[in-house]
Amino acid sequence: MEDKHTVIGKTIVIKGELEGDEDLIIEGRVEGSIKLNKNLTIMETGVLEADVQTQNTEISGRINGNITVNDKIEITESGRMIGDIKAPRLVIKDGAKFRGNIDMLKIDMGDLKISPKKDAPAEEKKVEPAPVEEVKEEPVAEKEAEAKEEEKPAKEEVKKEEKTEVKSEKKNVGPNIKRKKRK
Repeated sequence: MEDKHTVIGKTIVIKGELEGDEDLIIEGRVEGSIKLNKNLTIMETGVLEADVQTQNTEISGRINGNITVNDKIEITESGRMIGDIKAPRLVIKDGAKFRGNIDMLKIDMGDLKISPKKDAPAEEKKVEPAPVEEVKEEPVAEKEAEAKEEEKPAKEEVKKEEKTEVKSEKKNVGPNIKRKKRK
């Protein structure tokens, strides 16, 4: 038995909603929404500006819209997509372009077994705020004057150290050391 599929040709432009139970191949342009129980293939010449819901999707052309896929989505080397993807399996080939969000989470809620322990009551802890210290601000002029006063002794100490070094250098040259005369 031959698989049924529909082809939207290169020169065809469709605006509106598409729904079906067979594979769809898009070579032309579609604007609107697509809901398929089968597979969607967007060829290199295909342009899709629509939200899509399908079983599987392969993108070789361009799409601007959100896609929800039950099984797998594949963006080929020539594929370009702007939009969000919801699919349990995703293939993005080297060279493909994609901008959007990806949600690959497919959860059977029956499998989740995360719940709080029923035996242990929830503890309530009271958190008291930390004490706040008052900060007294001094006028800016007073702070600047204090900073200048602190700088003065430091400068005087540097001058004293320089004088001490000069004196100690002079002590090394004494009467016992002969100086060479230059000719």
